[in-house]
Amino acid sequence: MEVSPFLTVVIVFAIVFITPVVLLRPLIMSIADRIAGKKSNADEVKALKAKVSALEQELGDMRGRLLAIEDSHDFSRRLAQEKDKERS
Repeated sequence: MEVSPFLTVVIVFAIVFITPVVLLRPLIMSIADRIAGKKSNADEVKALKAKVSALEQELGDMRGRLLAIEDSHDFSRRLAQEKDKERS
């Protein structure tokens, strides 16, 4: 059985050019979206950045409150120790 040269060219063309394009299409589209700035997760990333910023601010506030509580506790402990010394 002989294969015509035209059919051979079509098969080679399909193997060499069409198959990689079809297999690599998701990767190519992803790269194109990134270049164009059309990430589907862009809104989610912005929302997460805002949440992280808010949490960092809250963490800073809580650290300040903790320092104030520690200072208050140290003052109360020293005051209690002074009262114990006066009673002795």
